[in-house]
Amino acid sequence: MDGKKSSTDQITEMLLKGTSSPNVIYPVGDVRELADLHILDMQSERADGKRFIVEAEEMAMPQMARLLKENYPDRKVSTMVIPDFLITIMAKFQVQMKVLNTMVGLKYHRDNSKAKELLGWKPRPTMQTVLDMAAYYVENEK
Repeated sequence: MDGKKSSTDQITEMLLKGTSSPNVIYPVGDVRELADLHILDMQSERADGKRFIVEAEEMAMPQMARLLKENYPDRKVSTMVIPDFLITIMAKFQVQMKVLNTMVGLKYHRDNSKAKELLGWKPRPTMQTVLDMAAYYVENEK
């Protein structure tokens, strides 16, 4: 990539560096799932003209923080939750919080059943995606 961090990269970095997490729901979609689904889509006539949702499921940021704390005990991952009103204030000063501020109060749920039923798609467990994302960050942090 061109050296820019995606919002997912920023959130992962924020959690692994000890920033308390907001109580927002994060839709987890794995780029590997996107690739798998594209291949299944190209191989199936049943997929012609259809759109498929790649999101495996949602996960609350405090749940992500607990998962990371459990799996990265050497990191200073915080399991404290930031109140919504503080996120709004912090969004004026921090890029990561600006992204999270847009997610406060949103309830995601995208239906991926069509991909599962028509294409036999089996997404990775969301917890595995989060842990793989963290492992990639740790291996590549500067």
